[in-house]
Amino acid sequence: MIDYYDHIDDYVNGLLTGAELDAFEAAMVEDSGLADAVANHDVAMEVIGSLMEDEVRGVIGEVERESTSSLAQDVDSQDVQKGKIRWMKVIRIVAAACVVGVLGYWGISNLTNEEQVLFAEVNSEPAWPSQRGDEANSLSDIFGQYFSGKKNKAKIELKLSKMEDAPLWLSEIYLQEEKFDSVLIFLPTDTNSIKIKRDRINYLKILSLYYLKNPIEAIAVYKNLPKDTDQFYLDIYTKLSLAE
Repeated sequence: MIDYYDHIDDYVNGLLTGAELDAFEAAMVEDSGLADAVANHDVAMEVIGSLMEDEVRGVIGEVERESTSSLAQDVDSQDVQKGKIRWMKVIRIVAAACVVGVLGYWGISNLTNEEQVLFAEVNSEPAWPSQRGDEANSLSDIFGQYFSGKKNKAKIELKLSKMEDAPLWLSEIYLQEEKFDSVLIFLPTDTNSIKIKRDRINYLKILSLYYLKNPIEAIAVYKNLPKDTDQFYLDIYTKLSLAE
């Protein structure tokens, strides 16, 4: 039986084709854990590399030595090598999940019924991309996949995309999915861009902080909004009681 977790790197890097690709995507539909691991793969690996590289490598090395020693008592050298590689892959995935979990990256919300009603009231869906030029065509293709059910594949393509606004569109997607931690991870930090984009970035940030139960931070962002912030968003913040 194929262990699809061993092929996440191949999928993300576009190395699976034909029947292998179809089988992997079918597995993601059946296994939400695999789908989440794929969708969050690149950021998880980046977190490990930039924040805890030495620590994670130390854990991998220790477990690798222990597992190899244990396996050597019962199997031949070839099986030891296979077990060694397998352990390294498993620990790498587990370490990624642990690091990312500490950061709150999985961002699965647990809104109450009352909060769901308010979210539905204040949430403003973006104007999803229409076909205007090469980049817009690419975005339209990606969102076509997303709305046709290939959500994880669409998110992967956005993450690997070189498009300037790809992070912003990822944030928009995660907001609709109520994965507010993920919104903040991908949200662009540059709010000095054109007004309509700046206001949208601030909106995504405030709404995510609010539903992550960080009202102090949400209010701080609100109080530092530019004076020319669009009234449409100001009315939303009033419904969230940020102006009180």
